[in-house]
Amino acid sequence: MLKHIKTGLMIASLSTLLAAGAAVPAYAGTSEKAVENTSKPYLGEPEQGILDELTQKIASAAMDGDETAKDSLSALGKLDKEQKSELARILLDEGIIQASQRPGSGVEIVRTGECTSPIAGVGSRAMLRSTNNVTANCDEEFRFAGISVTKVRLTGTYVMGSGVVLSTNGATAYVVHSYEPGSSISFSNFSHYVSGGRGYFQTTVTVTRSIFGWNHSTRSANLRLVTNGPGVVSCGWV
Repeated sequence: MLKHIKTGLMIASLSTLLAAGAAVPAYAGTSEKAVENTSKPYLGEPEQGILDELTQKIASAAMDGDETAKDSLSALGKLDKEQKSELARILLDEGIIQASQRPGSGVEIVRTGECTSPIAGVGSRAMLRSTNNVTANCDEEFRFAGISVTKVRLTGTYVMGSGVVLSTNGATAYVVHSYEPGSSISFSNFSHYVSGGRGYFQTTVTVTRSIFGWNHSTRSANLRLVTNGPGVVSCGWV
């Protein structure tokens, strides 16, 4: 799915695995355009170091009250030795999004598409006859053994009338959360248009990874949302 552009050197690192729920530094929030998780230089075993950083980021979000992070922190504590080794290899070698395209990686994509309208209390038939402003979301969440590592959202806004899309207003995207060490996610090349009564919204998602301070890789792919007016037709990578 994600096109590999450049691969550099990676340095090993090591730390003591953080106990679930232990105090951790505050984790900066995401922005609409990009989120960057810097992986600091680390001496020792890279597998242990990368799991340390992931645990710290999730624990910080959990301490701030994020329920998804709390569930992920619990799931982290239940990983067996083999699962820990596989997750560490994914984070070090290819990244969670790229690994989701590899059969048998253990990475699950949870895809959600929904439409919302500011018009409240309007029946479905009346809504189809009227003209309404609609917001549609396309969420792509990447999980490993119940751990939500990364989640991105593409949003399209449009005008619906007679059950079809009449015009599109815009496309935006942002990172809902990303706890992957050394991973920076950005969005570009936004587009939106109407074709055959459907609304098309698209952006290029770029993942730049720098593991333990060394350039590792940059990959990009297009995320697209298609709506037919009252509902989402498709949501995924193209």
